[in-house]
Parts: sequence; C-alpha cells; structure tokens
Amino acid sequence: MKEELRVTSAEEYEQKAAAARETDDKGFLHKLKKTGAVVRVRRVDMQSLIIVGAVPMSLVQATQDALSAEEPAVEGGELPEPTKEAIEEGSQIAVFMRQTVVENVIEPPLGFDEAGVVSFLNKEGNPVARVHPEDFMELFGVITGGEAGDGLESFRKPKKRRASTAERRRRKVRA
Repeated sequence: MKEELRVTSAEEYEQKAAAARETDDKGFLHKLKKTGAVVRVRRVDMQSLIIVGAVPMSLVQATQDALSAEEPAVEGGELPEPTKEAIEEGSQIAVFMRQTVVENVIEPPLGFDEAGVVSFLNKEGNPVARVHPEDFMELFGVITGGEAGDGLESFRKPKKRRASTAERRRRKVRA
C-alpha cells in the first residue's frame, strides 16, 4: 500500500519544527564565571544556521577574516569613523547575538524589552534581573560552541586533566 504524500503548509511546518526543537535537546547546566549563577542552556549548530541564512553574513565574514589572517594594524592607533553600512551590520550582529542567547537559555528563561535589554524572567514572564554583560558574552560563547562548557574545561587544561585522572586511579586502587 502506497502512502499518498501532500505538501506541508508553512503553518503546519512551523508547528512540526517547534515540536522537533522541544524534543531535540534538553540542554546542560553551565555555571557563569562572573556571577556564579547556574543556567540550563543548549548549543546551536552554527554551520546549519549559516547555511539557512540565520547568521548575518557580516558575522560570517568577520569570523573567516579572523581565522585566515591577523587584523592589520591601524595607523596612529585610531579607529576609522564607522560607515552607515558598518553600523547596520553591527546592529544585525547584536540582534542575532541577543536572539541566540534568549532562545537557547532554557532556564531560567530570558527575554528582552523594546530597548533590547536582556533580563531573566519570572514565572509570569516579567523581567526580574538584567543579565550582566560578561555573563551575556559567556552565554553566547557557550551556546555557539566558542567557549567550552563546565564539563569540557578540564580537557582544555592538560595538567588538571592528568591530576584528576591520577586521583580517580588512586581512588579505584584504595577501594
């Protein structure tokens, strides 16, 4: 028996995608360095976001430039005046960063007001506390994979990793 296929409407797709996102990833706990707050976050697949056009191309280009070569020194140590295009690109990047953090901090929930101020929300959805700028940048790094979560920190520090492995071995021998 052959199943008959039909085209999915945009509204139906939106519902299916939302359901898939809910079941995809329940996230992991991360302790913020600046404030010590613990939040549940999920990682995003930046490559997929770039492919579907969700990442501003200026951010993609800036990342490629940073990976391929060093930034040329500015004569006299002064930065040039930003152009209208540079300001618009910067605005798009800020919106992308804010949206990425707000959508991927699972608990406590985050939101932003008309001015773009990102805050932790209470159960009623009202802002309770502003997110510290250093915490925000750390969250963006963790969510996008630019910074290791707590569980990966020991692998970035080989001496610490060797010490913790040796300690586990000693515990096994004593037990």
